[in-house]
Amino acid sequence: MERGALPDDHPTLTSDHLATVILLQDDELARALVSTRLAAFDLLAPGERERLLQTLTAWLAHQRHTPGIAAELHVHPQTVRYRVGRLRELLGDALETPEGRFELELALRARRAVGEPAASRR
Repeated sequence: MERGALPDDHPTLTSDHLATVILLQDDELARALVSTRLAAFDLLAPGERERLLQTLTAWLAHQRHTPGIAAELHVHPQTVRYRVGRLRELLGDALETPEGRFELELALRARRAVGEPAASRR
C-alpha cells in the first residue's frame, strides 16, 4: 500500500490482490497464487492435467487464436476447442475476464518458477 500498488481501503485483503503482491513479494505468495488459481487441476490425472495446463498456456500466449494454439501443440483445432471447453468447465469465469486471464498467466509463470504444489505431483 505504501508503494501505491494496492488500494488504500481498509481492510485491504491480500487475497484480493495476490497477482500484485506476488510481483512485489516472495515464493510463499507465488505458491498461494498457484494453489488458488490452479486448484481445479489438482484432481485431474497427471496426463490430463499437463495437457490442459499446456493448452491454457498456449491459449493465453496466442490470445485465444485456435489455429496458433493447435500449431504450437501439434493437435487438430477441434482438439483445442474441446480442451478449451474443458478449461471453461474447470476455471469458470476466469477465462472470460482480463483480470482472470492475467491471474492465470501469473499463476502459470509462478508454477514454473517455484515448482508445482505437492498435490500436483501425484
